[in-house]
Order: sequence, then structure tokens, then C-alpha cells
Amino acid sequence: FQTMNKIWKRKIFQQGFMATWFSMRLLWYPYLVYRFHWHMKYEFMVDVGSYEYCQVVGSQFLLSGLNFFWTAEFLAAGKKNNGAEKTVKDK
Repeated sequence: FQTMNKIWKRKIFQQGFMATWFSMRLLWYPYLVYRFHWHMKYEFMVDVGSYEYCQVVGSQFLLSGLNFFWTAEFLAAGKKNNGAEKTVKDK
């Protein structure tokens, strides 16, 4: 969606990017942490904290954490920009 947005400059592509960001990165990836944990612990009988567990579940957990951090940064920047635009419009 980002590439199409840069090429054609249509709002639908920006909206598509935002929809996939929130659905995949903030819903699907955290769900995968739960599923990977369950599979590693109960199906593959891997000890929590082992090298294999940390590689699979830990990496997905860190990726999910980064996605929430990046989303918070994006929302904070949006609020900051909205406040600046209101200040300019009020003058």
C-alpha cells in the first residue's frame, strides 16, 4: 500500500496501509505470540526460557512490542501535528 500511495497519491492506499497496520501488527502478531507459546510449550514440550523458546516466542514478542512502540510514536506525532495546525489556524 505504501508503494501504491507514493505512485498514485490516492487516499484509499493510505487507508489500506493503516488498516493492515492495525489489523496485522496490533492484532495478528500479538496473537501469534500466544499461539507460538502454546505450540512450543504444549505441543513441542520446549521449556520456557530455553534457547529454542526464546528464538521463536521471544523474537515474536519483541517484534510485537516494537509495533506497539511505533504505533504510539505515530499517534503522538499525529497529535503533535494536529495541535500545531490548530494553533496556526487560530491565528
